[in-house]
Amino acid sequence: MNKIFTKDELKDSMLSLYYNGKPEGYGVGLTQLDELIKWETGRLSLITGIPNFGKSEFVDFICVQLNRLHRWKTVYFSPENFPINYHLEKLISKITNKKFDK
Repeated sequence: MNKIFTKDELKDSMLSLYYNGKPEGYGVGLTQLDELIKWETGRLSLITGIPNFGKSEFVDFICVQLNRLHRWKTVYFSPENFPINYHLEKLISKITNKKFDK
């Protein structure tokens, strides 16, 4: 976005932010984590880190919890979880809290 905002364009939103504060955001149901981070719609969250340290598992957990508690929907691009059935197996286990087998 290459727009320069004038003070008049920002005045109302800044006054609202000053008097009302930031939106609360949404938690995932873990008190200690929810104290550190809240999730908002219209935002991009980028999770980075060392390979094989659980980033994808963490993102799956966050997405499942936001769906479970707040009915959020998720779209995935996850090439490391291919074929897709393997990823669905992990998601189903997180949703049901049970191992995916007979």
